Amino acid sequence: MIDYFERVGYTVGSIGTEPNAGLLGLVSKLSDDIKNTLKNERELNMDEKKKILVVEDAEFIRKFLSEQLKKDYEVETANDGKDGVKKFREFHPDVVFMDINMPKMHGVDALKRIMEIDGEAKVAMLTVEDNPEVMEDCKRFGAFEYIIKPFAVDSIYQAIYMAI
Repeated sequence: MIDYFERVGYTVGSIGTEPNAGLLGLVSKLSDDIKNTLKNERELNMDEKKKILVVEDAEFIRKFLSEQLKKDYEVETANDGKDGVKKFREFHPDVVFMDINMPKMHGVDALKRIMEIDGEAKVAMLTVEDNPEVMEDCKRFGAFEYIIKPFAVDSIYQAIYMAI
């Protein structure tokens, strides 16, 4: 185990030799390093909020998600798959939340188009269907997450955390 920490720059001497310097000292030093890294990252990206696109035909869900996410992210919305693909091209979001059953363009078709535009796009599908076949199709076409409605807001934030 010490070999691993020495490879990543933590030597016994850098941790300290006080009575609590063993594992507790290591955890404390790692924790401080993580806090400093996150602080530095936040300072570098203060003006740059991550972008989220919500594609949902149900207005109340679209507005709810938008209002929740605007606290921490730059948010754009679309009310159908066709508009979602257009907004994806214009907005260049970091994460997309997309309903599956929508007018004008089905969510799975919109997912395919988005993945053709950007094969690295992070798209999470939202649906009331707990259907394993649809879930597999979404994963096969590039969705990184499949969230069943109704959902807790925490599941949306967890998906963002996974994607970013």
